[in-house]
Amino acid sequence: DYPPAMRAALGTRLPALSAQQRAELNGSADVFGLSHFTSRFVYELPVGDDYGTRANPYSAFRDCACGTAAAEAWAHSALPWLRAVPWGLRKLLVWAHVRYAPAHVELTKSGWAMEADNVAEGLHDPQRIEYLAQYASELRKAINDDGVKVRGFHAWSLLDGFEWSAGYGPRFGLAFVDFQGEKRERYLKTSACWYRAVVKSNALVPLAPFLAVKERKAAHRPPFEQMLEGRGRLAPWQMGGEAEDTELSLCNLYVSTSNPLSWALFSDKLVDELFLALFLLVVGCMCLYVNRFIAVDMRTCFRRHARRRDRIASSDRNGAAATAAQHVDAQHTVGFSQPPAAEAGDATSTGITRARASSSPSEFRSTHGGGGGGVYQEMLG
Repeated sequence: DYPPAMRAALGTRLPALSAQQRAELNGSADVFGLSHFTSRFVYELPVGDDYGTRANPYSAFRDCACGTAAAEAWAHSALPWLRAVPWGLRKLLVWAHVRYAPAHVELTKSGWAMEADNVAEGLHDPQRIEYLAQYASELRKAINDDGVKVRGFHAWSLLDGFEWSAGYGPRFGLAFVDFQGEKRERYLKTSACWYRAVVKSNALVPLAPFLAVKERKAAHRPPFEQMLEGRGRLAPWQMGGEAEDTELSLCNLYVSTSNPLSWALFSDKLVDELFLALFLLVVGCMCLYVNRFIAVDMRTCFRRHARRRDRIASSDRNGAAATAAQHVDAQHTVGFSQPPAAEAGDATSTGITRARASSSPSEFRSTHGGGGGGVYQEMLG
């Protein structure tokens, strides 16, 4: 029968069951199916004395005489009512286990809604991976620590679909459906690769490799049908990405099917390594280019320094020569400063006077010829 609390709250709105019907229903269930998406806090909210009237009609959301609330810190989805509350699943499973003691529980639906306007936006879904992983972790605790007999877990859903009043906006699928495409092409989301790894191993697998998938790379995944078609043409040695211990095999598989005789298989790691090699090559070329100019500038500086040093040395030599000439001129001036007296018109006296006005022996000799030189030497003596 219905629980006494429901009978008291709903009264005649519940159907009456005969003793025979109750006996037939008791223990007749083959499976305890549970659909669970989220949890909320509950607080008392009286329905009022006029509950059930036209002004305050009955409602499945008001029958409990309670209100609900969600913490702002809980992760938000594309639907206002759906928040990520993993611990709520474990509490619900334990309550059902204690209250009904079912032979086993089947989680029929549990999933996360995200919005995406196009294929490029919808193929990498880290929030859905985190939601499924956290709920699966709490499910594992309920099974191993609390003894709840859970036989199966079904992620909602395989494909994006029509979500009632929300239409095609929120997407629950593990595979993206291009509703604008001519053939409604399907593309694997990253969450599908993670869920596939969980199903294959029947255990939780690390999230890091899947969360680290680059969104720009995920956007280039081919449609699922094209991917399978391309895989069918790969040789066994080209199928290394499908090893049992490789969780990202499908998400990392990029197959070109434009030409049946051509194929290309690139993993995220290989693409990252190629980008790194290209980056290092560009940096190396830039270093060589800059080093060339640095070397040219250094050679120019050395040459300028050498020319400056030569100019300074030449200037020093010229200065020394000028100083020596001035010293000789000074000696000439001292030697002729007090000439002997001579009579007017004397040739020797005239030569001495001219010699005193001359600046060098060469000038003196040029004035008096060879004989003058003898007079110059005589005067020095």
